[in-house]
Amino acid sequence: MFAQKPLSEESGVPVGTDCEALISDRMAFLVDGSFQSERVPAREISKLKGCGIDDYDILFFGNMNAITSMLAKMTKSKEVHKLTYADLLLEINKVKQTDFYKNARDINLTSEALAKRVGSLQNWPEDEKLFNQLGSSGSVKNKVLAYLRENPENKKNYKEILESLKK
Repeated sequence: MFAQKPLSEESGVPVGTDCEALISDRMAFLVDGSFQSERVPAREISKLKGCGIDDYDILFFGNMNAITSMLAKMTKSKEVHKLTYADLLLEINKVKQTDFYKNARDINLTSEALAKRVGSLQNWPEDEKLFNQLGSSGSVKNKVLAYLRENPENKKNYKEILESLKK
């Protein structure tokens, strides 16, 4: 395990990190005109990686719909030109505590893990549990199992198998 940096008592931000330096900065992109670009939300949220934001969070929050929704909440108590990265991080962390976010993250991570796994009959019982967690239909599971039985020396991952079954 990696040692975690101590947290600042007042902000909850890791001490001695890029996060600590960034957190008090105002989010200039909101008022300088660059916010019009679709790439800006992901770029700006990725700056918070040192604050506990990961690649999935950047994908989830780094789009115009998500950031606009968070901004609507944040600007109820603060003028837009006064918003800081601490405000954004606080709002992101609130959303991350919701069941919706937790479920979406679990589904996404399970889907990514399954997509990368090489399908095999030996692993099928374990892999079938992942398909079930994702809510896959019996029809899809039956097609995958039939593929694995027809290709006992399979080298394809489940993403490739599913793509080939679509054809």
